[in-house]
Amino acid sequence: MLSAMKYISLLLLILCISCSKNETIKTASLQIEGVTDPYIIVTHAIDDVTFWTTNKDTIYPDQNGVFNFQKNIKKAQFATVQFTNERRNLILIPEEQVQLTQQDSSIQFVGLNHKGQELLNTMSRPHLDMNEYNKWISDTTAAQIKDKIGVLLQPELNNIDVLQSQNKISVQFATILKQEVNYFYALRTLQLVYTQFNIKGKISNSLLLLAEETLQSYPLQTDYKSTDWNEYALLALKDFSLYDKAIVESWDRGKIQELYEEDHLHPISFDLINSYKDKDIAEKVGAYFLFYNLIQENFEKSLIGVYDSFEEQFPESVYLPYLDKEVDVVRTYYKKIDAAFPEGISFIENQDYNSLNELMSDFKGTKYYVDVWATWCGPCKQEFKHNKELEVLLKEYGYDKFYISLDKEDRITKWKQDIKYFDLFGKHLRGNQAFFEDFEKVHSTYQGYIAIPQYLIINENGEIVTNNAPRPSQLDKLKELL
Repeated sequence: MLSAMKYISLLLLILCISCSKNETIKTASLQIEGVTDPYIIVTHAIDDVTFWTTNKDTIYPDQNGVFNFQKNIKKAQFATVQFTNERRNLILIPEEQVQLTQQDSSIQFVGLNHKGQELLNTMSRPHLDMNEYNKWISDTTAAQIKDKIGVLLQPELNNIDVLQSQNKISVQFATILKQEVNYFYALRTLQLVYTQFNIKGKISNSLLLLAEETLQSYPLQTDYKSTDWNEYALLALKDFSLYDKAIVESWDRGKIQELYEEDHLHPISFDLINSYKDKDIAEKVGAYFLFYNLIQENFEKSLIGVYDSFEEQFPESVYLPYLDKEVDVVRTYYKKIDAAFPEGISFIENQDYNSLNELMSDFKGTKYYVDVWATWCGPCKQEFKHNKELEVLLKEYGYDKFYISLDKEDRITKWKQDIKYFDLFGKHLRGNQAFFEDFEKVHSTYQGYIAIPQYLIINENGEIVTNNAPRPSQLDKLKELL
């Protein structure tokens, strides 16, 4: 059997259906009427890669209250438009206009292919988190996964065929929608196959064959890059290539985790991506790999070196301005953590607290807003961006800040570095294993596990008012509670 990476390389030679470099650039447009929002935000791809935290255009209405957005593109691409309280996914097509209007209490598509745009927005595309994986936990064989994927995929394709047969969408739009469906389920297939490595330490030959069949049916070289293409391509070029390397090098999951913790894994992963023969695809996937890891704000120093390698390999890349902005954050991080801790940050040196109740019994007399977090939690660190406004609100109502980290002992240095970088003023405790187990059993908002970030309100008697307080990004709701 061919290894995953060798098989992908073979597909490059057999199934190269990339678009021509001589494609003509044409204009796609978006027009929105009847909406009272002060502005809208359009997120769209840069040459097939979506930098969703930075590549956003803020659009304001013209004198007639109409929002207009135009983009010069060579081929159809996915985009999103964010209103104050709603979001719509859409497909931009050269020389076509997407139209939206306020109807009754919601924003509706009208005009050309509007039924297809509506169908796109009904497609559920959940991430493979723990809740989603539980739906697949008993599907461990290739036959089980293939059958279940087919059961879920076919009705969506049938809906597209119905719209096309009724002339409610064009042939081109139907083809694009089918790409959206097929590549999502191709991604899910690869995810489920690779998960077996994380669970069992090895992927069976039958599952590897299923992955190879999937890559053959849905190759990376495709004209329209669907919503899930970036993640699909990254899984194919990085994770399955890393699996091949692990087999050759006799690495187990522990070795890979060790490489990650020692900050050696990212350069290895980038080299695997960059070894792909189609350099256009390698550039796209390499850019997405860098961006995805940079915005996690784990601040791995190796990403600076990976960025330098990417810049050397692709000096004219359109992605460099977006990546440079993100890698500058990592550079700033290492400058800041060399400084001393500012005043207002204190550590609870006693690590022997075995429960939250035991901890709070020693800190009676003060009301606390408790932030449960960890250095590996991206959403936790996104919330830190609202801390300045939060501190003003807490001071107004007489609350102090208490941070409880779920980081393990081998992350102590990283824990203290992040506290310094994010200016986390307040008290800090890194919970021990007993604390973690008690919190999971007694105070978690989920049964059987902890989902962070989680926020709690503690009164001056050391009693928990709520274990599900609003986040720092939800200041209005938090103010009502306080």
